[in-house]
Amino acid sequence: MKRRNLVVACAAALAAPRVVLAQSPKRVYRIAILDDAVEGARDHTWRVFRNRLRDLVLADGNDVAYEPRYARGETERLPALAAELVALKPDLIVCSGTPPTSAAMKATLSIPIVFGGAGDPVGEGLVASLAHPGGNVTGTANLATEIGGKQL
Repeated sequence: MKRRNLVVACAAALAAPRVVLAQSPKRVYRIAILDDAVEGARDHTWRVFRNRLRDLVLADGNDVAYEPRYARGETERLPALAAELVALKPDLIVCSGTPPTSAAMKATLSIPIVFGGAGDPVGEGLVASLAHPGGNVTGTANLATEIGGKQL
């Protein structure tokens, strides 16, 4: 009787679907950075960006991989750099200002694009409106021209 129970238990164990007890690999998010400046010109800004993502549990190397591209002040290089980044299929493209954002917008309609410090995103055609940006582009505006007079 005991032998029969052992055989039935072994047969059930072999017939049951195999369950892997190891943890599934963590997803590593790929974030592309498109900047029109030279490397190092905005080190503080990008360091703050990375630190804030790390605070939000996206640690560099473990949870996120960055793919930075710099135009080195040559805005004519931006379309090629944007196309290069889109070919990598990142989860997100982060841009600094209007020219890099425009280049990224022309390169993709599906990858989310976040910009920082655009002068007039509505006027430049980056977003439909500040309240409802629409499309795959959003970000923060540098409204210094509108607010400057009021601040004075």
